[in-house]
Amino acid sequence: MGDWTSAASYPGLGYTLATSSGTTAATFWYSQGGRTFNAKQLADKTEGSETPATIMSSTAPVAGDAIYVCYRITVPGTQPSGYYWNIAKYTATATF
Repeated sequence: MGDWTSAASYPGLGYTLATSSGTTAATFWYSQGGRTFNAKQLADKTEGSETPATIMSSTAPVAGDAIYVCYRITVPGTQPSGYYWNIAKYTATATF
């Protein structure tokens, strides 16, 4: 997690979270600690060593919890021009 003010320092796709309702979100604000855009980089599916992040979690059943997710992409000046895309995948696992 860091202040994404430079594409050279933080290239790629990042995100920040805020609770909309409930208490299960792993919240961290974009402006936390006086930063411009406090973000974490999304795990890259093509990189086998990167672990997906937990964005919400509870040991007991919940109903109605919600979060806001804000994305940021930074592109370094050395990035070749072209068409690029990305997918953010959310996996929900139920607790009964």
